[in-house]
Amino acid sequence: MLRLLSSTLALATLIVSAPSAAHAQASVELADPVEPGAADIEDERASRRADAVLVARMEELLVQRARGESVSGWIGGLTTIGLGAVLVGSAIWLSIDESGFGTPNLGAILGLAVAPLSIASGIYSLLGIRTHGDRLTRWRAAMEGELSDVELGRFEGELRAEANSARLGRWASFALGVGVLVGGVTTMVLGGALDGFDDEFRAIVVGGGGGITLLGAILTGTSFLESSVEQMWNQYRGGDATPSADIDIRPMVGPGGVGLVGTF
Repeated sequence: MLRLLSSTLALATLIVSAPSAAHAQASVELADPVEPGAADIEDERASRRADAVLVARMEELLVQRARGESVSGWIGGLTTIGLGAVLVGSAIWLSIDESGFGTPNLGAILGLAVAPLSIASGIYSLLGIRTHGDRLTRWRAAMEGELSDVELGRFEGELRAEANSARLGRWASFALGVGVLVGGVTTMVLGGALDGFDDEFRAIVVGGGGGITLLGAILTGTSFLESSVEQMWNQYRGGDATPSADIDIRPMVGPGGVGLVGTF
């Protein structure tokens, strides 16, 4: 009797646990054929050497851009420092009258206000951290070992992100330039058409509108020129030869003054 009862309990336990066992077995069977994960693929890429052609292309572009950045930094820095010195000298000259150093007029005050910004901007251009130069230093450090696909991809990602940012910045500069251009033209038209202005004030308004119009035209026109990092990324991606002898100089308009930037 006890043996029969024991057998019955064992059979009931087997029936109840059979679905759970089958589910567990199915889970094991489904888990067996799992493909290698992202970590395994990353490890494989990290151990694979980078393409020698891409490495040589990246090396050439980084060296050229670092050299051009250094030269353009010196040109832009000296230009803006020189502009600041001219503004200081002009302010002093405008403040001198027959009796000596008199009360500064509006032009002298504006010159003295803008000059420190221009000089500070020029000093930064001479001594500031250079993007391409810093990248070249990190590239040379990475090149001391075997450069992997992952390490090369990091530099490619930097260039691509900066190129996209520069492209969006050019669109923003285009919109700003069009707005400034329209504002300058409007100022000129209103200054010449509205009554109640004397000739001197009318000339100031129209002349100021002309200057604003010129600034807007410069901003709009330069927004169509690809930045150096955009050119760099396109050259790397397309495999174009790097024009090492080309000179590209562009005006730079900013809060610190006006200068020149370019690649050489």
